[in-house]
Amino acid sequence: MSRNEFQERAVTWDGDLIVSAGAGAGKTTVLTDRVIRLMLEGIGLDEMLILTFTRAAAAQMKNRIESALTDAEQKEADPKKKQYLQRQLLLCPNASISTIDSFCASVVCRHYYRVDLAPGMGTVTNTEQAILLDEAIDEACAGMAQEEPEPFHILLRSFNGAPNVKNTVLRLHTFLCAQPDRDQWLTDTEADCRAGRLTVAAEEKLIKKCSDVLGADIRALAAITKELRRYEPVYDKYVQYATGLIQQLSGTLLMQTAAAYGESLAAAAIETRLPTVTAKNDTAGMCAPFKHLRDNLIKTVKEQRSLFSNAGEEETGNEAVTRIVEALLALLRRAEALFSAKKLEKGKIDYADMEYYAVKLLAIPEVAAEYRDRFRTVIVDEYQDSNRLQEKILDSIRRPGGLFLVGDVKQSIYGFRNAEPELFNDKVRRYKDGTEGRLIPLNFNYRSSEEVLFAVNGVFERLMTPETGELEYGEDQKLRSGIRQPEGKAVLAVIDCKQSEDAAPDEELGNAEAEALCCVEHILLIMK
Repeated sequence: MSRNEFQERAVTWDGDLIVSAGAGAGKTTVLTDRVIRLMLEGIGLDEMLILTFTRAAAAQMKNRIESALTDAEQKEADPKKKQYLQRQLLLCPNASISTIDSFCASVVCRHYYRVDLAPGMGTVTNTEQAILLDEAIDEACAGMAQEEPEPFHILLRSFNGAPNVKNTVLRLHTFLCAQPDRDQWLTDTEADCRAGRLTVAAEEKLIKKCSDVLGADIRALAAITKELRRYEPVYDKYVQYATGLIQQLSGTLLMQTAAAYGESLAAAAIETRLPTVTAKNDTAGMCAPFKHLRDNLIKTVKEQRSLFSNAGEEETGNEAVTRIVEALLALLRRAEALFSAKKLEKGKIDYADMEYYAVKLLAIPEVAAEYRDRFRTVIVDEYQDSNRLQEKILDSIRRPGGLFLVGDVKQSIYGFRNAEPELFNDKVRRYKDGTEGRLIPLNFNYRSSEEVLFAVNGVFERLMTPETGELEYGEDQKLRSGIRQPEGKAVLAVIDCKQSEDAAPDEELGNAEAEALCCVEHILLIMK
């Protein structure tokens, strides 16, 4: 199948590129074709670093490249080029096509002595890691309870018991593993805590989240109020009521502090009784939807009033938050130290350690230079799954103009190992104008019918916003049909997984089973 205009650009354009590839857009074929094109232009397979995020994907990529290279070698008539392609085929088994974990492991194995690691360090299994981490957190809690009882009791009260404290430390450990410099992050966070910057940031985040929810409810009521004006004078009382309420609450959205936001909510006259419109006069049937949207807004205001009820006691609240965060960071430091000691005692490290030590090694100029000299191009698949630590690794080894990134931020919902989709979005924004690199959108879908794509776009453009999906689902993101499929239709199936009271426990279906059963029923209907 011939390439479309955008696929051709992704294969042939030089320089730093980011390819935003939607589902079914042929991104794997494009990536493979680009590798072959680079080889034909003189960049050997041993001069490429190709990274993805699972071993299965890496193996599949290696097989596809080997297959495409075999086809190219068989079709090549020039003896010198044919011999060159044959050498590339011999390089395939040991090519640097791997997960980023495997690449980091190779860096650590080669330069372990520079970070004081013992030779022949093993890697803990997932089961071993889970056991050792659980033991470390338990011992950290026991040690803190004995040596620092007051801070530990603060945590127990704040998180409602030891199990919740342990889960919080576990989540913080996972987050910490994705930071380029763990010790620096802990030190900076402790300094921010002491200076009160964390509480200020938390307040700003809370106000932003609450104002987004309140603003959405206000806009919904304003939209139906605008519709009511078409039926004047039937709904005049509703319009007057809603206009006053909207004006009051719109001012709340301008508040910058928790105290001011709370005071504005408290002042809103939400207790004012809703005027009556008789059923006889409700000829347009607007009363029920208006009341529903009005009730939603009132409910939001009441919930947020409760949330900000103690906002005036800022000083006391901020001091309490500071004590909790300080105690939590102290416990996290204990757990991290114990976990590291347990791994070293066994002569092993985990995959997060591999990345951590790789960052430290690549911060050494001569080590980073070794990999920049070796790899003329760095290709990253599923880039939306990257985190800041992995970004640091890429920045250390890539050459200017030698970076090729492929991903789909819409798939970042899977949350692969602390992935930060904002890294992808930031690259898209910076590359879009062509000053730092170039953006190539691949949105022509070659799998699904137009009807399915229309339905998918309809859902995504409503759900994927900067606030909810970290993405503006605009023209560059919409999926377009690349081939003409037989006519069909999209079906929205709402599945109620609740069983009847008479159903036996073994008859209950999980979500996956319920979805499968629903699909089977639809297929049987189509086949009839």
